[in-house]
Amino acid sequence: MKRPRLRILSALLLYLWLGAPAVAWGDAAGLTGTPTGNDLLANDKYVYDLTNDLHDAVSEDASASPLDEARHFDGGLERRVVSERRLDDARRVEVSRDALRRSDERRSAERRVEGRRSAGRRTDELRADERQSAERRADERRVVERRADERLEDRADRRMDDSRRGARSLNRRADTERRLRREVRSLDRRAERRNDASRRLDEERSDVRQVDRRADQGPRQLRREEARRTNDRLDQATREVHTARQREGLRDSLERRVEEARLERSEARREVRSIERRADRRDNEERQVRSLRRDNNQAARSLERRAERRVDEERQVRSLRRDDNREARSLERRAERRVDEERQARTLRRDNREARSLERRAERRVDEERQVRSLRRDDNREVRSLERRAERRVDEERQVRSLRRDDNREARSLERRAERRVDEARQVRSLRRDDNREARALERRAERRV
Repeated sequence: MKRPRLRILSALLLYLWLGAPAVAWGDAAGLTGTPTGNDLLANDKYVYDLTNDLHDAVSEDASASPLDEARHFDGGLERRVVSERRLDDARRVEVSRDALRRSDERRSAERRVEGRRSAGRRTDELRADERQSAERRADERRVVERRADERLEDRADRRMDDSRRGARSLNRRADTERRLRREVRSLDRRAERRNDASRRLDEERSDVRQVDRRADQGPRQLRREEARRTNDRLDQATREVHTARQREGLRDSLERRVEEARLERSEARREVRSIERRADRRDNEERQVRSLRRDNNQAARSLERRAERRVDEERQVRSLRRDDNREARSLERRAERRVDEERQARTLRRDNREARSLERRAERRVDEERQVRSLRRDDNREVRSLERRAERRVDEERQVRSLRRDDNREARSLERRAERRVDEARQVRSLRRDDNREARALERRAERRV
């Protein structure tokens, strides 16, 4: 859109420089087919405009008057009229240029507003997408944490059930051992009672037999019987000793078993207690891990939010800088065009009025450029303030990093990304400084040209 306008302006300037004098000379010579010389002033139907087309005159100056009749006979007046027409044409061109300039500025302002709105929409969409992704990640993390908590609870429940089952089995073994001891004791008592009763019966029978034998037999037989009785008594005593020893061995074995069961119970209780302690320790460690995970997740979320804010601010800074650079380039181009136009106007327009008007316009343009520079300085100040805020946030994040060096890999990756963004911001600052230097040099050149 800029090149056609330049072409139109160059064509108008060429027309003013070459075409208008040629047309005036042709009118004076009668080559254009229109009333020649002074008849052109008397005829109100033919008045020239910028497009070199003929149309009916509307102004009151085209009507016949004594002054016009006097102009028929004065070539100097005719030249003045031609110069006045040229001035009117130049004024119309300037008015059209101002209108085009205003329309261009309005369009550029509308485009900037639309660009900023579209950038704001894009940033809002990106923020919404990032928020949704962050919410999804948070939901996934919560689901994973819930599953881990459920698994840990299931493991703890299983361990408690196993410990309870072991305790129940140990209690059952102890109960069975107690029952066996009671039964053994009851059997020993019954056996002792039976043995006592059998001994008494045997003694009574032996006494009766001895009395009967003494009465029936002689002393030899009595001795033999007494020897047999003594042998039987000795055998019975040895048997009783063997049975007592066997019972003592059984009792010792039972006592050993009981002691072994007690030791097993104590060891099992110790194992259960150690398992419970381990479970408690694991639960405490898992709780600490959960708390650390929550703290790390909160820190990572805060860092992600700060990084997102930084990215948004950097995008805004880039968009503002791009807009400022575009405005500076457009202003520089306009200044160059204005300088060229002023040169051409100075060469074409030697009258004092035109020179004064051009000087006034140049002063107005200089004022406009100063205003634009002031606006750009304000924009640069805003950009610098945003950069300072970004640097402050970077310093805060560095302090947070120094305090939290034992965080997860995600925090380290986020720190690396933040450092990369800081480096990019530094590169952007250096590039902006170079652009500002170039813009200042171009402004100085434009001022020198003006």
